[in-house]
Amino acid sequence: SALTSRRYFRSLWTVMEFCHFVLTRGVASVSIIPHWLHRMALQVRTAYTLWILCDLFRCLSLNVGVSYSGSIPDHIAVTTLLMVLLRASIFWDREMETLTEEMQGLHFGSCTCSNESDRVIVERHLVWLSKQKAGALKEASNDEALFALESMVRRELPALLRANFGRI
Repeated sequence: SALTSRRYFRSLWTVMEFCHFVLTRGVASVSIIPHWLHRMALQVRTAYTLWILCDLFRCLSLNVGVSYSGSIPDHIAVTTLLMVLLRASIFWDREMETLTEEMQGLHFGSCTCSNESDRVIVERHLVWLSKQKAGALKEASNDEALFALESMVRRELPALLRANFGRI
C-alpha cells in the first residue's frame, strides 16, 4: 500500500519505491491510500455515532413514556453524514486531479532528495528498473532509460490511481 499525498510524487525516493512495487509486484498488488482518509473516516464515524445516539434516545424516551418523534435529530444526523461524504467526494476529486497532474508532469530531475548524495543511488536503481522491468533497451543510456520510465509513469500511473481508488 502507498499512503499518498500531494508531496508523494515530488520525492525521488518515494517515486522510486512506487515504481519498484508496480514493476516487480504488478499493478494489482499496489493499493493507493490518500493520507487524509483517516480523518474523513473519523468524521463519518462521528456522524454515524450521532445517528445511533438519536436512535438510542428514541428507544429510551419510549420506555419512560415520553413522546418523541425523533425526526429533527435523525435529520441532523443523516444530513451530517451526507455532508461528510459529499465533502470527502469533492476533496478526493480535487486530490485525484492534483495527483494526476503531478504524475503526468513527473520528471525525476525535479524530484527532491532529503540527501542529495542519495540521488545517484536512487537514479541508478531507477535505470535498473527501467532496463529490467519497464522494457527499456539494455543498451539505452541512463538518460534514455530514465526517460522511458518517466514516460511509463506518466502514461500508466494516473489510470492506476483512478482504477485503484476511483470515486468515493
